[in-house]
Formats: sequence, structure tokens, C-alpha cells
Amino acid sequence: MNVLWICNILFPEVEGLLSESAVSTGGGWMIASAAQLSKAGVALTVSTVTEKVKSLTHIHGKDFDYYLLPYGSGNKINNHEYDAHWIEVSKRVKPDVVHIHGSEFTHGLSYVQSVGPDHVVVSLQGLMGEYSKCFFDGMSKWDVISCTSLRDIIKKDTLFSNHGDYLRRSEYEKLLLKSVKHVIGRTEWDHDVALKINPKLIYHFCNETLRPEFYDGHWKHNGNRQIFISQANYPIKGFHQLVKAIGRMDNPPKVVVAGYNPTDDSSLVKRLKQKSYGIFINRLIKKYELQDTVSFCGPLNPAEIKKAYLESDAFICPSAIENSSNSIGEAQLLGVPVIATRRGGTPSIIENGRTGYLYDFDDLDSLVALIEKTLNSDCADMSQESKQKAGLRHDPAFNNSRLIDIYTTISHSC
Repeated sequence: MNVLWICNILFPEVEGLLSESAVSTGGGWMIASAAQLSKAGVALTVSTVTEKVKSLTHIHGKDFDYYLLPYGSGNKINNHEYDAHWIEVSKRVKPDVVHIHGSEFTHGLSYVQSVGPDHVVVSLQGLMGEYSKCFFDGMSKWDVISCTSLRDIIKKDTLFSNHGDYLRRSEYEKLLLKSVKHVIGRTEWDHDVALKINPKLIYHFCNETLRPEFYDGHWKHNGNRQIFISQANYPIKGFHQLVKAIGRMDNPPKVVVAGYNPTDDSSLVKRLKQKSYGIFINRLIKKYELQDTVSFCGPLNPAEIKKAYLESDAFICPSAIENSSNSIGEAQLLGVPVIATRRGGTPSIIENGRTGYLYDFDDLDSLVALIEKTLNSDCADMSQESKQKAGLRHDPAFNNSRLIDIYTTISHSC
């Protein structure tokens, strides 16, 4: 079977071929899924848009072919610059199935508009329309205005403009989902949202295969009073709510956050480059005197992330909205206790009290209580059940077989 993937990221292999200094930490679950397909004999071509090429570029990789489209005017607008490239890619690849990973950007929409929707399926990842509704949750209008940075004003990259970008992209997302016949999802939430946009969609259920590093290893309670957070760089991830909750605790745990430090104002240059959300987080950390409690450890590779999970007493996902967080899945595969907001698709992957704890986004007292409960318990039974069920949900062989079945169905459809 000949399959064309349309992705939002560059795979590390092709990124390395384009730049010797390239370092990639994203999209590991896609790479794991692609490897499984290749082992099963699927001929996979991976495509995306990038500023690293100036014309349509074909690269032969070890296991996959790559087609790279020049970024041009960008994939946050309905950009017809891509149309001719997609027509050419389609002629060369002759795919039996085209799999668009995510509805957040418009280069997938361009393929459908230029080549057509037949044998095309869209994986539901973040759903921009729903995400836009939660963008400012936990922040007052004054919070947003007062923390607006000079950098963001100059670059027209304020939180208000970011929210407007979400709203615009949600309209293109609707257009894409109304144009195709098939989607792949994995939660009750994404099913309901997609079918509300287009009731005629054929919905295919398929869980995701995660990065291979997380299928090996088992967490044990170590009493470090440390919690781990995987992202904290924009409001949707809800880190501000967690800081407020930690600030209420008499004996706050150490909070380790993956990714660059958005609060760093240690020099004039860094202050000038600071984004609005980083300023807001910085104010909260100082307000609650958590400077020695919260630490940002920079971008981490899979082995480093795994180490951070295993050294922590809990993983917390305080997001205002998620479909099904791969970070939650990775934590569960390792048996790490998970605390997460009861929003979006998260209730489809956490059984409250059995494979993790759920709380309401605005209920900070409940979050504090759950953090204390988790830190003061070995959580052995929860850890074991969570690990077992996550192993079934993210089973590479089963999910790969299911995905191939979906591709076969779509390739034979009209």
C-alpha cells in the first residue's frame, strides 16, 4: 500500500539532512507510528512545509521518501501557493491513501482543495475551535493586558493576537472537516466535536503509538516531593493555575518543567525578548515566592524526559483543554501517578481514582488536595493499573494493525 502523510513537523532524519546542527524533540509518536508502518510493508511518503527549502524538494531517506514544500506565505491562511506543489506530489507518489495529521494548519486543506478529498483521512489532534474557547481560562482581562510585552507588541504576537489566530484557523479547520469524508480520532470528545462540525464524517477510532523509550521502565514512589510538567509556554497548557495552587501549599513540592524558561528576565536582552505569558508566569512565581520551587530544565530528549518522570512523585497536566495528551500516555506507560483537568478528551484516558485523578480546571483547592494525596501515598495500585491499561491503549502492534485496516477501508472507498 502506498500512503502519503501530510504532517506539521519535519522528521529528525530529514531535518538532519538539511542541517547538521538540527535538534528535534517533537513528534516522536509520529516517528514511532511511521516505523511500525514501514515494518509492515507500507510504502510511506512523508511531506510537510518548511522554511528550509525554497522550492518543492524530494529527499530519499533510509526508510521513507520526503517531499518538502516551501513555507511561502505560511500555513495559517488559506494559502493557494501550495496547490501546484500538491498536484505535483500527488502525480509522483500516486498514493492509495492520504493521511493529514491534524487540522490545525492549512497545508492539508490546500491538498484537499487542489487534488480532492477522495481517499483522504484527517487525524484529529488539537481542535482549534474548541481550544479558542478556553484560551484565556484562568486569566482576567487585566492579567492579559498588564503583562503584554514590548516584544509581543512590536511583533504583533500578543496573547490577544494569538487568540485571534486560533479563531481564524478554526474557520479553516471547519472547512477542512466539511470537505473530507474520513477522520481518525481516539476520544469521545474529538468524536463529538468533529461530528458536530460535519455529521456526514466517517469516524475511525485508533489509539496512538508513543515513543519507544516509554514502553520500558516502571515508576516507584520515592518521596522526592517533586512533580513534573511537560509544557508551560502558552496559556492553553494552564501552568498559571498550577502555580496558583502550589502557592497555596504550606510545604510546596519541587516543580520541574520541561522546555525553555519563559520567565527568564536575568538580563536586559532576555527581558526585551520575553513574551507576555512568560511575564505573567514570572509575576505569579514572585507573588507566591516560588523562585526556589519552580525550575525549568530546557528542551529534553526522550531519555531525559523519561528520567524526569521516574524521579517525580506525580505528573500533572493542568491544561485548559487537551484531546488526549501524549504526555499523560507516557506517564501512564511508566506507571507515574497522573493528575489532570477534567476537560476535553482526558476523561477518555483517565478513570478517576483508578488510573489517575481528575479535577475541575478552576477548582484549585481540589488540585492542592490531590497533589498532597499523591505525594503522601505510594500509589502502587493506581500505578500498576494505569501502566497496564496504557500498555493496551498504546500497544504498537495493535494500533499499527488498526491503522492499516483503516487505510485499507479508505483506499477501497469511493
